[in-house]
Amino acid sequence: MILDEQEYIDEAIKDGKVCPMVKEEVETNPKIRGEYIIQKSIKFLLKDRFSSNCAPVKLFNIINNKITGRDSN
Repeated sequence: MILDEQEYIDEAIKDGKVCPMVKEEVETNPKIRGEYIIQKSIKFLLKDRFSSNCAPVKLFNIINNKITGRDSN
């Protein structure tokens, strides 16, 4: 099995058989656990820094206009 902890961290792995195997590797393999902690920390910091609850009003209006067909372009 090719272990891709990035997909595990991103919760992109949906296979119910693969997730427990990856989780076990993260818990038992110090090298993989270290990489997991680093990537999880970076993901958390980026999400905390760049995510917000709402899109800026200008961006919301642009997207809304495109969806509703009121875009002049």
